[in-house]
Amino acid sequence: MVVALLLSVAGVDDETIVNGYALTGANLTEEWMETRRGDAARYGLTWEALKPALETASEAMRATLAHVREQFGSAAGYLVSIGVPPESVSRIRVNLTEMPPS
Repeated sequence: MVVALLLSVAGVDDETIVNGYALTGANLTEEWMETRRGDAARYGLTWEALKPALETASEAMRATLAHVREQFGSAAGYLVSIGVPPESVSRIRVNLTEMPPS
């Protein structure tokens, strides 16, 4: 979610963010998933409870981005609402979108 918010602040469109998020799941190895299964047991969770949090369904990210926009106007608005100073949000945008001077 953090990466999605940063990409949105940088001006990346929702569908590009959603598509990138969906690709994440394709790159999760079975070994990584088995490690998470062990984590679930270690923390007293069932695999059935944890597994949905690890899935990368496109619709889940699309709905999350829509919710952020509906509730806060934008990813930047959300960040400000949780205490990130507007100047910092602007700086994040600049750092992600502008080339540094040579």
